[in-house]
Amino acid sequence: MSALELLAALDRDGAEVGVANGRLRVGAYRDVLTPERVAALKTHKAELLALLGGLEPDEQEGHDGTVPRGYVFVDRQGQLEEVRRAIEASPITGFDTETTGLRWWKDRVRILSITTQAGWTFVIDVFAVDVSPLAEALRGTRLVAHNALFDVLFLGKLGIESARLSCTMVLSQILYAGLGVEHGLRGALRRELGLSIGKDQQRSDWSGPLTGAMKSYAAQDSKHLVALYGELNRKLADAGGLERVIDLEERLLEALVHMSRNGMPINPDRYREYVETARAKAERLLLEMDALVPGEVPEEYCTRNGKNKNVPPERRDKINWLSPEQMAWALRESGVNLGYTDRGNVSTDKDVLASADHPLAGLILEWRKAKDLPTRFGDALQTAVVDGNLYAQWNQNKARTGRMSCEKPPLQGVSHEGDLRRAFEAPEDYRYVVSDLSQIEVRVLAALAGDEKMIAAFGTGLDVYRQVAGKVLGISAEGVTKEQRSVFKTIVLGKIYGLGENALRKKLEKTLHRAVSIVEVREYSEGFFAEFPGVEKWRNEVAFGFDAGRRETRTWFGRRRLGVTNKPQAWNTPIQGLAADALKSIAAEVHERRDEVPGLKLVGLVHDEVLAVVPEEHARVAAGWLTNLMEGVADRVVNGDAPETERVPIKADTSVCKSWAEKGE
Repeated sequence: MSALELLAALDRDGAEVGVANGRLRVGAYRDVLTPERVAALKTHKAELLALLGGLEPDEQEGHDGTVPRGYVFVDRQGQLEEVRRAIEASPITGFDTETTGLRWWKDRVRILSITTQAGWTFVIDVFAVDVSPLAEALRGTRLVAHNALFDVLFLGKLGIESARLSCTMVLSQILYAGLGVEHGLRGALRRELGLSIGKDQQRSDWSGPLTGAMKSYAAQDSKHLVALYGELNRKLADAGGLERVIDLEERLLEALVHMSRNGMPINPDRYREYVETARAKAERLLLEMDALVPGEVPEEYCTRNGKNKNVPPERRDKINWLSPEQMAWALRESGVNLGYTDRGNVSTDKDVLASADHPLAGLILEWRKAKDLPTRFGDALQTAVVDGNLYAQWNQNKARTGRMSCEKPPLQGVSHEGDLRRAFEAPEDYRYVVSDLSQIEVRVLAALAGDEKMIAAFGTGLDVYRQVAGKVLGISAEGVTKEQRSVFKTIVLGKIYGLGENALRKKLEKTLHRAVSIVEVREYSEGFFAEFPGVEKWRNEVAFGFDAGRRETRTWFGRRRLGVTNKPQAWNTPIQGLAADALKSIAAEVHERRDEVPGLKLVGLVHDEVLAVVPEEHARVAAGWLTNLMEGVADRVVNGDAPETERVPIKADTSVCKSWAEKGE
């Protein structure tokens, strides 16, 4: 038997093995130390001393000093051979990293913590040891991490790539989607295994000397991952029907690793120019707003500003326009009539200000828009832009519907109308290829409802909102005015999101810039349902299920949401969830088939858009390839095994662009 097998056998029988004063120490009953084991201890003495030399049981709270319950600290190259053997013998291996910071493109790995299925935990000091000899062994095992995207991006900097990767955080999100439970490692361990682990070293300086407490902290983060993975998989299997979702999310994880490494090409100078221009405009508008406020600012507001750390010193004797209360005071003093929220609070939202015929209200709207860009995207220049690429943080499964999101910066918030998209420029001799699933949510609604008229409307290839308006109003699609199209686009999307009559009324008033009555909303809605009875039937069936106590939704693909609290959620979640299944399936397949287009790189997934970068000479081929791939994959996901006559046509609109802004121009 190997040294590790010997230690495992001794531990199983209650023996304690360690190193003291450079000598191997074994504490065990005589019947445990059989002649064969004594001989093996002598044979493997040198290996055991090398292996256990880093073990520090006295610093491990709650452990009795035996190896499987503690950890092996690895800071010498010679120890890696036993680590490699342990990984090779482990079908599933948990791992975690401790890093000098959170930016994988800039910061370094200090600790690589590995736990095998047999229970061995190795805490490897990457500053002291070259871990490249472990690369092949790690490719041969299933790697399990919590928030795996973060750890794998850092792992890649060590020259280690994963062949099979699972994320226990994503599994938790799939299992408990919609319930609002804690998906972090500590919450998951407490819920699934009844374990409590500390976080006292979470903010430690991992670039300096390692203390025993830091090593123990690093060990605990990987120590229970294999058990957590097993427990989550058991519960997922019991839930039933989630196999395709799990497989998709694991395929997507591999795609996100590569997409994150690629980054989104950007022109830093142009990006900086747009941010600074917006910042200067916001500051100018702030002064203009101050000038329109009559009289002195009440002392009580100045006092509050002085206590507010978000208010700079030069503005502590002025209105804090970020405070809704102070903004409301300034507007009232200026003669602006304000509305109220449903809870009785004064409202200064966009719709209220847009309807106010006063210069101050207009300035506030302009200021809010101008300050949004530097507030949300300004920091990215210092933190996320390196060598002409922007590296964002992608959230695979954070939304309860299964939708992806992005933060630091929030790329889904980059407006189609603003200038910032122009800063996302492809490098010289390259082009962006950008494709979006056209009206995918409405197409999903048509598929779920099986509404023949809506499916036929998509089959014409004409604008679906014009066709809906024409059918309801009894006129040709060509005769539909811009206003009529806007009305029925709002109605259709309102039905997707489960908006009530009052919410629809507000949406229509915002769209049409005029007053809209509840009677008018009701007429539009009744006309829509009369023309598309399949949609009404589907909504009624979902509502009946909710009234009967059903609090779970599932997409055809299998994705579920638990704890549905109202009918709008019950209507909206299957639509959003299936659209998410389609986009995620597309991303996974783009990654897996990327070699079909020379030089193609997946760089972004924003709403229903897929962004890739490709050498200019292959751009046209890439556009056709991406269009066909997206339409084919989305068709399989959205339509499932429906017969040809009942399938909703899927359309992807694709552009070849020098900058992201050119999409759709």
